[in-house]
Amino acid sequence: MHISRRDFLNYGSGLALFAAMPTYVTAANNKSWLFSACSIKQQNFIFAMDLINNKSLFFEVSSRFHDITANDDYAVFIARRPGAVIKIMCLDTQSIIMTLRPGKNRHFFGHAIFSSDNRKLYATESIYAADNLSAKGIIGVYDVQQAFRK
Repeated sequence: MHISRRDFLNYGSGLALFAAMPTYVTAANNKSWLFSACSIKQQNFIFAMDLINNKSLFFEVSSRFHDITANDDYAVFIARRPGAVIKIMCLDTQSIIMTLRPGKNRHFFGHAIFSSDNRKLYATESIYAADNLSAKGIIGVYDVQQAFRK
């Protein structure tokens, strides 16, 4: 297998980032991706590498991210707890297409997973009282086919 210097440096820098950060890998339907989220000098980033098409994507974002889950169509980046956002990346367009917000008196709790049929996204959330002294953990259910509507 031949690899160009540019590809070597591109993959090498991406792999260096992955060494110290949480990652997620998906390989299905001729798609193969690596994902990560990182913070560098108080700036937050999402990193995605399309291994089939030799393309790296790097997005600056406002929040720190903790967990990443993916299916054949989307990668979902979940903010660290208590988190205020989930970012949705479309794998076909290779762009961030949506930001989910938890709603009033709620925050995301750092994790999510797709249902086995990929129609739902389940996210850990917390409902907290206005005084912020008590909270209850819940699972938020989002309809993937309806633009991740709750």
